[in-house]
Amino acid sequence: MSAARAGADVTLTLDRSLQFAAEEALIEQVGATQARGGTVILGRPRTGEILAMASASRTEEGEVVAGSLNQAVRQYEPGSIMKLATASMAFNEGLLTPASTLVVPGAITLYDKTIQDAHAHPTEVMTVKEIIANSSNVGTIKMAQMVEKERSRQTIIDYLHRFGFGSYTNLGLPFEQKGIVKEKWNGTDIASIPIGQSILTTPVQMWTAYNAIANGGLYVPPKLVLDMVDAEGRHHVPDAPRPHQVVKPSTAAQVTEALRSVVDEGTGKDVQIEGFNVAAKTGTAYKVLSNGTYKDANGRKYASSFVGFFPASAPEISIMVMIDEPKPPYHYGSAAAGPVFERLAKEAVRRFAIPSDHASSGETKPLRAEPATATPVTAPPVTVPTKVIKTDDGDGTPDDPAANPTDPPTPATTETTTPTTAKAASKGATGSGTKSTGTKSTGTKSTATTNTVSGATGGSTSVTGNRGDG
Repeated sequence: MSAARAGADVTLTLDRSLQFAAEEALIEQVGATQARGGTVILGRPRTGEILAMASASRTEEGEVVAGSLNQAVRQYEPGSIMKLATASMAFNEGLLTPASTLVVPGAITLYDKTIQDAHAHPTEVMTVKEIIANSSNVGTIKMAQMVEKERSRQTIIDYLHRFGFGSYTNLGLPFEQKGIVKEKWNGTDIASIPIGQSILTTPVQMWTAYNAIANGGLYVPPKLVLDMVDAEGRHHVPDAPRPHQVVKPSTAAQVTEALRSVVDEGTGKDVQIEGFNVAAKTGTAYKVLSNGTYKDANGRKYASSFVGFFPASAPEISIMVMIDEPKPPYHYGSAAAGPVFERLAKEAVRRFAIPSDHASSGETKPLRAEPATATPVTAPPVTVPTKVIKTDDGDGTPDDPAANPTDPPTPATTETTTPTTAKAASKGATGSGTKSTGTKSTGTKSTATTNTVSGATGGSTSVTGNRGDG
């Protein structure tokens, strides 16, 4: 047996006040939507610093508690929030602008696969801005087809990698998965991947991708550890990938314009932060069920998301929220995840006295940081309706099973990772359950002291599929 080694003092980026608020808001919303669980990430886009990272899950007894598994680094099919990448590549290649128009039918069929828009409509002309605002599946697919035709399929794949999809984040968190970006496509993938299905990402990857747009097209790696001090008093700043330009600043401005329309007049219009312009996107993904399809005798299950940043003109805060398996009629991204985004955005405004980008905003005052502890919430009994109720963000696919793809979903993989001392983050942030020898606060930063960590082996996760938006 080897001798015990002295641990290191680890200074985290977490803000205790916001960590507490994130855990509280997430637990309450998982309970309110009768969901299985969820995750939230909040931070600063310019630096990649994560100020809050929380997960929640429902126990067998129906109680909703802070999760022991960090869903922020677990892969899933994200749904329509992936449309950010599709619009970005079309803009960056000079093929389209937010004002460009496309002829958009109500449905599109490739081989044996038919995808509809959320609400039935005749063939109509839409601007790209309207396509994003209303989350048109068909319009987004036509954008991707244009990129493939005028450039190449590899161009699409390259952009996805540049946004960080399919790669580890270097956060060093246990059980982190890297997602899957398919290199070999079948004939229907051009109708799936651009709208967030047949691709696996993690919530923290998606948060970082939206940060790239907030940063004028610059990808900044996410950061959870600010500093480590060993027993001899030596400082160790964790290595991180270098920032890199994903798209041009002018492209990022165009994408931001389109994302603003989502909140101003589109699928995210119910989420409002008074005095601030918000750039965001909704997503409602179908989950692959045990029978290998997106629907069984009990209906569908969903992964619902809301992700974005504000103030849109000079972003200070970005937030990613994912609610796992909310029950209808609260399963659309705006209804399931939107309230958590709005609540935490307002909390961040108060916490940091963020100035408005509207002239109409009133004064705000920062909040005093408090320790992050989560209070369990007991949710009401779960009942699954037999009919899906469509709201402002309907799902985009016919209920006819024949409309589903015949090729099997991309299987989830089991990942093996070697975490770094970022594992010392609080249980609510990392879901690691790592034993800490002490926790203290340094300014608005959360500082944890932990033993030296060893490797961990990840587990598998269910794969989800997107069929529309919400």
